[in-house]
Amino acid sequence: MLKDDSVLIVDAANHRVLRVRDGAVTIFAGAAPGAEHPVAPFDPYAVTVFPDGSVVLLDNTGRDSSLFR
Repeated sequence: MLKDDSVLIVDAANHRVLRVRDGAVTIFAGAAPGAEHPVAPFDPYAVTVFPDGSVVLLDNTGRDSSLFR
């Protein structure tokens, strides 16, 4: 859970990470238009949120993980 009480969900089938906040679903990261953090190519399998609000996304493309603050 992020500091704004939103939740991140890995949507591996669609190559993106979704943010759910107050019942609304938006694209947090991925190659889709409107993504808060565009990342391509992207094959996510895990997301971790640290106490300082940093977000680490792990993917299966062989690239290093992505870090967002």
